[in-house]
Amino acid sequence: MRGLLTEEEARERDIAARARRIAAEVGSEEMHRARVRKCSGLSIVILQCHLDTWQFALRAMSGPWLLQGRWTEDPSSSITRTTNNEDDSPVRVRLSGARLSELMSVLWYLPTHRRSGHRAPVGMEAAWKSLPTPVEEDKAARLYLAIAAVIDRVEVNTPRQTDYPVVIIDDAIAGDS
Repeated sequence: MRGLLTEEEARERDIAARARRIAAEVGSEEMHRARVRKCSGLSIVILQCHLDTWQFALRAMSGPWLLQGRWTEDPSSSITRTTNNEDDSPVRVRLSGARLSELMSVLWYLPTHRRSGHRAPVGMEAAWKSLPTPVEEDKAARLYLAIAAVIDRVEVNTPRQTDYPVVIIDDAIAGDS
């Protein structure tokens, strides 16, 4: 019988478990590429989220994890608050489909296990100075999943008949039963 895990072994076990969980939630690389193609055909998508969530997305696109193709400025055509009198109210960010596809790709490849040298696109290779924390990996996965849920409902080559698609990132807490 083997004794207790060392701190290093426990950390490695936890990292592997997190990678398996995220992989099961977001799907395969082929599914990711299909989603990016769908994004590219959209004219505008609206992200509705807390300002901190949008700032994380901006950091993902301009920060330490991306070696090439960084966003040098906020690409949203406009950011509005959902209510006028609350500083902490959700924001609505308008993005082109092309920009959303770039964001989805960075969110997909942000977890370290997807950036091994042979799998990561140019500019997204893992570097020792740019490893995300487990919390950052989880934030990227949650944001990716919210976008993917909307993109999965897009009908390719069908003209839009309604308002622009809205990705809402605002989970509710279940009430007491």
